[in-house]
Amino acid sequence: MKRFSHAFWLLSALFVSVHSGGVLAIGHNLNEELLQAVRSGDIRTV
Repeated sequence: MKRFSHAFWLLSALFVSVHSGGVLAIGHNLNEELLQAVRSGDIRTV
Protein backbone atom coordinates (compact mmCIF):
# COMPACT_ATOMS: atom_id res chain seq x y z
CA MET A 1 0.00 0.00 0.00
CA LYS A 2 2.87 2.33 0.76
CA ARG A 3 4.37 1.71 -2.67
CA PHE A 4 1.01 2.48 -4.29
CA SER A 5 0.63 5.79 -2.47
CA HIS A 6 4.19 6.73 -3.47
CA ALA A 7 3.46 5.96 -7.13
CA PHE A 8 0.20 7.90 -6.85
CA TRP A 9 2.09 10.89 -5.43
CA LEU A 10 4.59 10.76 -8.31
CA LEU A 11 1.78 10.56 -10.88
CA SER A 12 0.00 13.46 -9.20
CA ALA A 13 3.16 15.55 -9.29
CA LEU A 14 3.69 14.67 -12.96
CA PHE A 15 0.06 15.53 -13.74
CA VAL A 16 0.40 18.94 -12.08
CA SER A 17 3.70 19.58 -13.84
CA VAL A 18 2.23 18.74 -17.23
CA HIS A 19 -0.75 21.01 -16.68
CA SER A 20 1.49 23.84 -15.53
CA GLY A 21 3.41 23.43 -18.80
CA GLY A 22 6.64 22.46 -17.06
CA VAL A 23 7.20 19.12 -18.77
CA LEU A 24 4.61 19.32 -21.51
CA ALA A 25 7.15 18.63 -24.26
CA ILE A 26 8.63 15.68 -22.33
CA GLY A 27 5.18 14.23 -21.73
CA HIS A 28 4.38 14.58 -25.43
CA ASN A 29 7.59 12.77 -26.37
CA LEU A 30 6.83 9.94 -23.95
CA ASN A 31 3.33 9.69 -25.40
CA GLU A 32 4.75 9.43 -28.93
CA GLU A 33 7.19 6.70 -27.85
CA LEU A 34 4.40 4.80 -26.12
CA LEU A 35 2.17 5.02 -29.20
CA GLN A 36 5.01 3.79 -31.41
CA ALA A 37 5.63 0.87 -29.05
CA VAL A 38 1.94 -0.06 -29.06
CA ARG A 39 1.78 0.14 -32.86
CA SER A 40 4.87 -2.04 -33.27
CA GLY A 41 3.40 -4.57 -30.83
CA ASP A 42 5.99 -4.10 -28.06
CA ILE A 43 3.24 -3.29 -25.59
CA ARG A 44 0.06 -5.30 -25.40
CA THR A 45 -3.00 -3.23 -24.59
CA VAL A 46 -5.29 -4.64 -21.93
